[in-house]
Amino acid sequence: MVFECDQTELAIERLVARAIFVTDYRTGRMLEAGSAWFVPTTLTSADGKKSEPNFVAFRSREDANAFSSDATLRRWTDVLAEAVPD
Repeated sequence: MVFECDQTELAIERLVARAIFVTDYRTGRMLEAGSAWFVPTTLTSADGKKSEPNFVAFRSREDANAFSSDATLRRWTDVLAEAVPD
């Protein structure tokens, strides 16, 4: 079983994403992550016992600002940099 997991991990490491899509929070439609505006937020589990930082994606900067006017908007490269620090 461990061998199968190791093989799967190796296969995943070799994959190269050609495009990454996110869902526009306002419309529910997919868009390329590189075109989206991201707003940092905190998601809470249904039972309210767990919360974790996350991002909400928007197609337009205006929609992102309307969602949270006090947050610093981020682009996809910023989101990746925060997820995988140096």
